[in-house]
Amino acid sequence: MREKLFRDRVSVLAQARGQTLAVRTALDQEWDRLLGLKLVEETHEVIDALANGKRGVLVDELADLQTVLEEVARRKGIALEEIEQRI
Repeated sequence: MREKLFRDRVSVLAQARGQTLAVRTALDQEWDRLLGLKLVEETHEVIDALANGKRGVLVDELADLQTVLEEVARRKGIALEEIEQRI
């Protein structure tokens, strides 16, 4: 089975559709790897959205990517302002 990070509400939405997901909480030592994989996944979805040409889909995927980036920064003690200063 493929492991994948997702937000808490995804499992609730799946249950509402009658789907069952095998869910567990990631261990502290797994977060860097799982967040790295999630960054790759979300980046691919942004690339797909760019190719698709639908603005709304692109905005949604960019929001997802930003959420993961912000979580990486938070877990590493990096303030968003510190990142913004480097842009």
